[in-house]
Amino acid sequence: MRILEKKQIPAELKNTKLLTEMPSLKTCNLLIIAERDSEIIGAAGVGGPFNITALQIRSDYQKRGIGGILYREFLRESKKRNYQFLL
Repeated sequence: MRILEKKQIPAELKNTKLLTEMPSLKTCNLLIIAERDSEIIGAAGVGGPFNITALQIRSDYQKRGIGGILYREFLRESKKRNYQFLL
């Protein structure tokens, strides 16, 4: 897992199917990236004035527990950053 601020979003994420499937990841201030063999397979993020959340897993990696892992890490990091609420 990688935890990234918006300004650190890597070029390899900007050109992935994940952003095509879930463009709301583009507006996230905080992203948590799941990788396998140096490939991005999922992402969770939060951003905007209302702390709107996004979570996306590449279709060929769904139903393997990756979403749950990302979500737990996302909650942990959000608490650490003192987010008061998430939508």
